[in-house]
Amino acid sequence: DGYLDQNGGEKGFPFGKRKFANIIKVNYELPMESQKEIFINELTKYKEQLIDNDRTDDITVVAFEIGEHSNLREEKLEIVRYKGMLTQNVIANCINSIEDQIANMGIMRNISIITVECCQNMMNYSKNREIGSQQIVPMGSIKVQYCFNNNDEYYEVTAINIISNQDKEKIEPKLIEIQSLDKPAIKKRYRELRKSGANKHEKGAGIGIYEIGKVSDSIEYEFKAINKDKYIFTIKSVIKPKNRKKKNI
Repeated sequence: DGYLDQNGGEKGFPFGKRKFANIIKVNYELPMESQKEIFINELTKYKEQLIDNDRTDDITVVAFEIGEHSNLREEKLEIVRYKGMLTQNVIANCINSIEDQIANMGIMRNISIITVECCQNMMNYSKNREIGSQQIVPMGSIKVQYCFNNNDEYYEVTAINIISNQDKEKIEPKLIEIQSLDKPAIKKRYRELRKSGANKHEKGAGIGIYEIGKVSDSIEYEFKAINKDKYIFTIKSVIKPKNRKKKNI
């Protein structure tokens, strides 16, 4: 409702059925969450081709899956989702949501540790997109999800922010080391660094990444270049309940 009627484009015409149907035709095999983002982005781009173009109506799009395939697909429930400026109040609200929605105390504690460390690092190290600028811009996104399918359940904590090339050169070797170690070895390495004071400085982030590693079951990360000295840094921690038979949310 309202999607087809939104004016935009070079001539200010409504979006229309043909373009709407083509989005479905091209993207119907993608996960539903990806399709949602595509629908939002396509209409936003179409609308913004006209200067000072207001929304013409309320917009609602409802989608659903039918058939056996949908029963096998992974499902995700959001616990925390935030994007914007990061403050201590924002972190506190994230932790409150985690505490309210996760019953397993061990899982809740580990996810809280990861969330706090990720948010603190983003507050201390996030940059803007400007080439050559080292200005701290304390913003980014944090997402905590409970994921489950027919065979498994786990939690994901994903943080995304912009960092400089200098930041990447400091962070990447630590992440490579963490991925090469098993959990007992990460904990041992963390204790060694904490005792020695290595990687410790006024902003924190030295051993914080090892703190994340020692309470995660696995870590994935990506550095996506946006210009010659800035990257979009994504880090995703996976935490698995020890008792897989019981749902913790």
